[in-house]
Amino acid sequence: MEIRWSAAADRALAVREAPLIVELELAFACFARKTVRFAESSTAPSSGHIRVTETLLLRIVTRIPDACTPDAPSGTVPNLAPRPVVPRWVGIDRVKGAWVGESGW
Repeated sequence: MEIRWSAAADRALAVREAPLIVELELAFACFARKTVRFAESSTAPSSGHIRVTETLLLRIVTRIPDACTPDAPSGTVPNLAPRPVVPRWVGIDRVKGAWVGESGW
């Protein structure tokens, strides 16, 4: 997977004291959905994180809901596919003071 970030994101990451966590969520229900979320890190990363740089951590989460409804509870499952189901790239930007992310196949 290629992880790329803009010059604005690079500047924002350079001044961080704690790592930024980028969570890539892959959800499979009636249709596939991918979401990029951002979280502040105030503690040491867990074993589920991939350290990209000193100030950037990546976490990939796969969710499979119990039913095909928007409010169905979902469980987190390990990615057991022979070839892991992950996007080819994740893009990170900093726009008007907010983190913005996208991913693609």
